[in-house]
Amino acid sequence: MKKELLQTVKGMRDFNFDDMVLRERMISVITANFRSFGYLPIETPTLEKYDLLMDKYGEEADKLIYNFTDRGGRRLGMIYDLTVPLSRYVAQNYNSIKFPFKRYQIQRVYRCENTQRGRFREFYQCDIDYLGSDSADIEGEILSATAKILRELGLGEFEAEINFRDRLNAFLSEKGIPDGQSALFLRAIDKLDKTSEEDVCRYLKENGFQSDAGKLIRALKEEYEPPAVFSEIRNYYKALGGSSEELKFNPLLARGLSYYTGPVFEFKLKGADMGTVAGGGRYDGLVEALIDKKVPACGIALGFERLFEILKTVGGTSDNIEYFIANLGNRAIELELLRMLTEKKRRVFYYPDRSVKLGAQLRYASEMKTVYALLVGDEEASSDSVAVKDLKKKEQKVKTLKVFREELK
Repeated sequence: MKKELLQTVKGMRDFNFDDMVLRERMISVITANFRSFGYLPIETPTLEKYDLLMDKYGEEADKLIYNFTDRGGRRLGMIYDLTVPLSRYVAQNYNSIKFPFKRYQIQRVYRCENTQRGRFREFYQCDIDYLGSDSADIEGEILSATAKILRELGLGEFEAEINFRDRLNAFLSEKGIPDGQSALFLRAIDKLDKTSEEDVCRYLKENGFQSDAGKLIRALKEEYEPPAVFSEIRNYYKALGGSSEELKFNPLLARGLSYYTGPVFEFKLKGADMGTVAGGGRYDGLVEALIDKKVPACGIALGFERLFEILKTVGGTSDNIEYFIANLGNRAIELELLRMLTEKKRRVFYYPDRSVKLGAQLRYASEMKTVYALLVGDEEASSDSVAVKDLKKKEQKVKTLKVFREELK
């Protein structure tokens, strides 16, 4: 077999046991918190019509959409995010959906972009979206739910930054910046958390921006104030356990995607060189563009892969196997142990080969990061008992099956 066939496609990865234990735990925490705020799950296809996806994200992002023509001559695209497919879903099912409509979605999305730490071509997004209301409470709730997840995952201190794209656009208009130039300016300042102000100004000049970018950035810092709705959002956030120090106004926050129409927000972890770990905002025009119905909408996407990379470095994994049943030939009791453990939904592994020596079986159990090994030798079998060996503490206790079963409750 050619060596190149053994390599994964660029930007896509395999995950081992430890990875998947951590990822499943993360998804469990995320899902539980989404549900606790009343969001319910939906799922949409990986492929959408290419024309649906195009011209929704902005010129630079549109170039990153994987697209192809199928055997029937249809132009298709792989989903870039979950927001545009959600808008299509809501438009398609508008007459049967009860508004306000709250949903969460956890799926893989695809972007043909340069790979780097925490940025891949196939990755999970974990979204919540709230459609059918323009209340500022929506932003407060979405920010609160996200903060709760970051705290429960044990990611340390974080900041949530917020700005207002509608007010930002109005400010630029007052400064005489036309719409096309405004879009270019917003895409550029979205890079300020990754590059210097000088580089942003140089990029704008090279791409035909006709105003003094540096002067405009200074004006945003000095003259542009948050609207009154910022206080409403912050008060809601504080009422649900957040602090004023966590939620801050950032006059230069723009978010790169072109479909945002109101508040936009991003979460960053303090002390972690990973950029934004969650981001979103209000996009009141996406559904209306499809069916000419006004449907206010707001949502956020968690950067699952970035959070995963951070948790890997701080020891976020847990034991793969809780109980390892050695195969010593006393099959009736060993199978009884397997039955009672699986009924209790415990993580258990029953070694398949009697011919393998006990020492080799226990080495395998240790390598699998097992907590307890269960040994049923002839002596234990004669007394209807099991030896429970703690593989971390190197301690062993013999218990009757009755006691062992009672302790599982």
